[in-house]
Amino acid sequence: MTLTELPIAKALMEYLAAFGVPGAVVLLLLIGLRSGGGKPRDPAADLLRDRLKLRLDALDDDQSAQREPLTAQPDPLARLPQRLLTTLLVRGEFAAPAQAPDWLRLSGQLPAGALGRQAYRAMADQVDALLHVASDDPDLAHGLPPRAPVAIDLMLGACRVQGTVTRVHADAKGWLLFDAFPGKALADLDFRQRLPLFVEWALLRLAHPEQPLRVCLLTTPKKDKTPRWDTVLNAVDPVARGDDLERRLLRLIALWQSAEQHPLAYLPKTAWAAATHDDERRMAAMRSAWASGSHHTGERDFAPGYTQWLARGIDPVDPHGAETQTLIATAAMLRDLISFGDSERAP
Repeated sequence: MTLTELPIAKALMEYLAAFGVPGAVVLLLLIGLRSGGGKPRDPAADLLRDRLKLRLDALDDDQSAQREPLTAQPDPLARLPQRLLTTLLVRGEFAAPAQAPDWLRLSGQLPAGALGRQAYRAMADQVDALLHVASDDPDLAHGLPPRAPVAIDLMLGACRVQGTVTRVHADAKGWLLFDAFPGKALADLDFRQRLPLFVEWALLRLAHPEQPLRVCLLTTPKKDKTPRWDTVLNAVDPVARGDDLERRLLRLIALWQSAEQHPLAYLPKTAWAAATHDDERRMAAMRSAWASGSHHTGERDFAPGYTQWLARGIDPVDPHGAETQTLIATAAMLRDLISFGDSERAP
């Protein structure tokens, strides 16, 4: 039986393809390195909830999705700014409307009254900033091309990978692997966003090496001399690097397979902090990513609490702890697997 013959894989494929959810590659759905429903994948939830069937449903924020929001900050997991931006780009519109469109206003995702208007205005400002960037992009100047999901059927070593990459858009010039992150600079994206996109890009390059393909990530502009990660990916020759891409994907699969033995080896936000800071600043950056502060929620405290449950009794940011050293080593390995060239090691 192949992966896509599993009933859950079939159901997920059909659902995600119908709604255009990014990251709909069956391998990623099963190994937990993808964004499902537009939500960053939580490896702790993958292990505890999906594999070991230990659930915290009563504490899950998703359980309160039908309740009216009481703050001007929408649920980030709903990806409302991304949905608004994509809707406008597909229409070839480069400015957010003054009022929230009906699909958003009536969705129940925004609070009522003045708080809702405040939330929408902040969202629209983020979207407008990226629409301005898009208007200067030759592939987006006339709008976002139609979505064109691409089927994947590959053998990687002993693994057969089947599924569909749904965030591909196509026109006469080729394919565009597209996503947008309003309010975030490229350097703000951690492994939760980068790993799924890298795997999709690598699978597309291996399955269709001659097909023109460009990764297009819309992020808040930031003055930085470091080459953009998506620009580096676009410069890779898929024919010359085919064996290398397969090796990288197989290493990612092996990481997933080791999760039950080493569950804290991969904590996406904390690992990214470890991978992108030098020795002098690494531990402070990891502690900030792991523990909550006055203005941010740390990875340890992400709802509904799978990561905190998994890490009970262990401090993964103890500078003298074996778990910390394993996390740092895994972070460096992941950084190298999704990077090409020394200039892109720490964006």
